[in-house]
Amino acid sequence: MTRAYRRGDTVVVAAFAYSTVVFGGILDTLIFNMAMPITAWFGMLITVLAGILAARLTRSGK
Repeated sequence: MTRAYRRGDTVVVAAFAYSTVVFGGILDTLIFNMAMPITAWFGMLITVLAGILAARLTRSGK
């Protein structure tokens, strides 16, 4: 992860780092059949949308 931050675009690397939370929640639901509250799903949606927005803003700024 440290090498990725050093060599890659920080915004893109951070978006991938936060995606582990999203995929962890989805896999937790699918594999272990654990029900997540609606606030968790809403938080994951915000995380995904923020990553997309940050990547678009970074790309348009270059």
